[in-house]
Amino acid sequence: MMVNKLYYQDEDLVKELKELRKYELGTWDHFMQYMKVVCSFGKHLIMTDKGIEYADKLLTKWKDQKELTREETFCMGFLTTEVLILRKDIQQLPLVQKYYNELKQRYNPDFAYLQEFAQKVLLEKGYVMDNPQQSEEVEKMFAISSHYMAITPLGKIPKKDKDLK
Repeated sequence: MMVNKLYYQDEDLVKELKELRKYELGTWDHFMQYMKVVCSFGKHLIMTDKGIEYADKLLTKWKDQKELTREETFCMGFLTTEVLILRKDIQQLPLVQKYYNELKQRYNPDFAYLQEFAQKVLLEKGYVMDNPQQSEEVEKMFAISSHYMAITPLGKIPKKDKDLK
């Protein structure tokens, strides 16, 4: 299966890492570039075309305030977040916190459950696949992403409207 065009491609890895230097640390632009590199090269699983289409469907359903099943809620939590990052959609990214809070409040899943859901359900349904572009170096960068978030002036994902360009 081919890697969806929303992801950076293998031949772009070095170029996209160099792009990080163009952005000021702690800005939305830097954060989004960093996370798109991580999504493209630093994870074991990436989304399929089917997963991307499903994420869009779930986000629309949620915005229309239609009831989501438990499985849909968890799928949305994983899939939609990544789609918004891949599209560098900083206007809708703040929605992630809102629906993640709803997920936590309604189901209160522990980390082990979330990890199992991502690795089993999403894979079985064909929403994700093994990442043929995975890079050990970028995976290490992904592992320290929480450190990145802690050292930036933003503390976490940018929240202020002035950060939304």
